[in-house]
Amino acid sequence: MTDFVVVGRIAIDEWVLSDRELQSARTPADTYGGSGANMATLLARLGMNVGLVARIGHDDVGLHYRERLIDMGINVDYLQTGYHRTAVCRILPGVAYEWLDDVIAFPSVTASDLAGALGGAEVAIFSDCAPGQGVSLPQSSYWIPQLWLRSPLREPGAAMLNWRAVFVNSSERDELETLMGISLAELSKKSNAIWVVTDEAEDTVCWQSGIPSRHAVDPVNPAVALGGGDALAAAFAFACYEGLCTETAIKLGHMAARKVVQRVACQLEQEHVDELLSSVLAMKERG
Repeated sequence: MTDFVVVGRIAIDEWVLSDRELQSARTPADTYGGSGANMATLLARLGMNVGLVARIGHDDVGLHYRERLIDMGINVDYLQTGYHRTAVCRILPGVAYEWLDDVIAFPSVTASDLAGALGGAEVAIFSDCAPGQGVSLPQSSYWIPQLWLRSPLREPGAAMLNWRAVFVNSSERDELETLMGISLAELSKKSNAIWVVTDEAEDTVCWQSGIPSRHAVDPVNPAVALGGGDALAAAFAFACYEGLCTETAIKLGHMAARKVVQRVACQLEQEHVDELLSSVLAMKERG
């Protein structure tokens, strides 16, 4: 039995840092990244049994990354190895980022492989991709469309699957509404999902059954606004798995995202995750 299966991407983050940033950085200039791996790593550090479905390069970096995932206890049975370089994301803190090798996980994964990966899983998280036809989702499944919205492989029907929650940032909301031809408010009336709209500096807005709720975000001075959305979605899904309500799940997601964006890395170390676990325990005690 697997608690979570994450379908997403693996990448190495190549940070372009000034001499001053290099001296003050707590992590090397190149770090582990990729939306799927970011979420799988956080969930594993939170104590979950996690499987990862993604594509990885047939190079030394890819082999090393695979070993790291195994060391963390992440199931890599459905990790796809291609004859290409492991994807690289070049990041200029506070400025921009660009993909040097853009590899999306799902197109390489057959429906039968995905069915095998999801078999017995309690929760699934799809990032940058969506399940194809005939794939049965676990009862609790989450979706982060991100680059899927700009992919030729997108299927509008995916937005109407039985997601527990869908996460989009404020700019992706426009793309989603254009693709679907209706507003997110109307879209939320047609599905049972909670539609979570995030913004780097503004409140998070959750739409459910056409009704919005706002959740305040504490001000933060990010090193780079990258990786925060992955942390928010994974922490939210974990909180729901632990039986916490939506409002509390958003709070935990905000905490995780705030920790990520203040670091020169898109993945948290165990010391930061332990703080999140302490917060979860306190939230449970408060009911």
